[in-house]
Amino acid sequence: MPRKPNAHKTERITINVTPQMRYYLECLVERGLYGKTTTEVANNMVARGIENTIERGHMAHPIIGTKK
Repeated sequence: MPRKPNAHKTERITINVTPQMRYYLECLVERGLYGKTTTEVANNMVARGIENTIERGHMAHPIIGTKK
């Protein structure tokens, strides 16, 4: 079943990972907890890491549409 389009504006970035990191992403895909593809899993892991950083007070929520 196709997924619904993302309701938020997205931007594409490219990251390079080690073979070991790719292996971990693929293991998480097999578990199905964070996404159905390595790209989805990586996106969710990055989002969780940023949320964690904000929760710890190391970074504040930006005002949407601005960069600092």
